[in-house]
Amino acid sequence: MLRSLAYGVRDFKAAPDTLCVRYNWIVLCLFDGSLQPRFDPPLPSSAEAGRANFWVIPPQTRYVLDARTRRCDRAVFHFADVPEILRHAAQARGCLAKNLAPAQLAEIRALARAIDREFRHPTLLSELRYEEVLLRLTLIALDHLAAKPLHPHSHVARDRVEQALTWYSAHLAEAPSLRAVAQNVHVSPTHLRRHFHARLGRSPKAVFTKLRMQKAAKLLMSSRLTLDQIAEQCGFKSAPDFSRAFKRHFRVTPGSWRHKVNSAPRAA
Repeated sequence: MLRSLAYGVRDFKAAPDTLCVRYNWIVLCLFDGSLQPRFDPPLPSSAEAGRANFWVIPPQTRYVLDARTRRCDRAVFHFADVPEILRHAAQARGCLAKNLAPAQLAEIRALARAIDREFRHPTLLSELRYEEVLLRLTLIALDHLAAKPLHPHSHVARDRVEQALTWYSAHLAEAPSLRAVAQNVHVSPTHLRRHFHARLGRSPKAVFTKLRMQKAAKLLMSSRLTLDQIAEQCGFKSAPDFSRAFKRHFRVTPGSWRHKVNSAPRAA
């Protein structure tokens, strides 16, 4: 889910950035000018950022964009979440920083230009196009990884995990147990746990919680539902239970998150 997009030239003297915590996954690409994130506290990988023109920054990271030139041509994508493989790569370093080749920069510029129009005038296909952009950015970010062959039986884990996620998403409001999910995809809870760890490197509980939080975040952003109504749709017994779970996951209350995200410009 694309939450916000800033694309084009920004005059950092007239509109300087401020040091703050960002609540989204940030993919930042610099086309022209001199710009880099300055983190607080500094990250172990921050030394690499001086040579970079592309960054993937996890949520809950406090930083300011330090512009060395007055005008910088850039694209800043704000995503609710990113693929698991990119999540691990960025969180392992605190921030994934790369120096992209001109051809890759040109590809990202084309993506930003196209999606900028889509973001301003959304259609029924917009969410699919946002996912397409995220996948392209993920492949660019991870093009340095060596391709490792999958285990011959990995397709079994993949199929079971996909079935479990599909079924859980359809019954999310009921907050089904792991046993119920496993029963409906015809495996034991123990085997389903193994499939999740083999496929995603995470427990079913962690992945299911992520799905609930993603739905809650989307409802907070795109609807005027009360916290009680959102709690019910996301499988929580009450608004206080939902608020506690949301704060554990995002480190901010639902009310504060809704205010901060919805009061920010949706496009610049």
